[in-house]
Amino acid sequence: MIHKTNKLISEKDGYWLILQPDTSTFQGIRDFLLIRAMLNYGLRLYEVTQLKWQDIDWYNERLVVANSRGANSRMLELQKTDLEMLKEWYYARYEREDNSDSMDKVYDYYVFTTLLGKRLTARYICKILTIYGRKSLLNQNIKPSVLRNTFAVNFYNDFQDMRKLQLKLGHENIKTTKRYLQIYDPNIAMRPMKLNIISML
Repeated sequence: MIHKTNKLISEKDGYWLILQPDTSTFQGIRDFLLIRAMLNYGLRLYEVTQLKWQDIDWYNERLVVANSRGANSRMLELQKTDLEMLKEWYYARYEREDNSDSMDKVYDYYVFTTLLGKRLTARYICKILTIYGRKSLLNQNIKPSVLRNTFAVNFYNDFQDMRKLQLKLGHENIKTTKRYLQIYDPNIAMRPMKLNIISML
């Protein structure tokens, strides 16, 4: 039986949500990436808070999620849009660091921080999502779990492969993965957003 709940966001709502951050600012780029990390890659909230620059494989265009609960590290292919945005955010952050810091030290820094370098807390990220949800006039609270759930349904719709979805989500037990699909309602499921970076900047 399919349970119809508000644990997914529609294509229209997802579109407006991803457009809320002002990507002409460094903070807007960061927030854009925050939303994409959960909506397009299915990262858990705590994985987002623990992500470091050293977890990004620039050469192979992949993201290595090292702190995956109940599973080994997993590798996620990054979209071109997100790679370019990550570079923008990286240089914005690095320019604000003391010049005496080595590149190795910078790579050990967290990705999602304030402009002063303080790591964003889970509570702060939830607050950011709430603010953007209200700005986009969505009719539900936007929580990290909503974005991750939506990613799971979209991925399964595209590939129809439960095992691959399990690996993408970092689940140790496939039964956990199957529970994500119990919320599926084809009338509200959205596709991952693949926005053109040029139009966003």
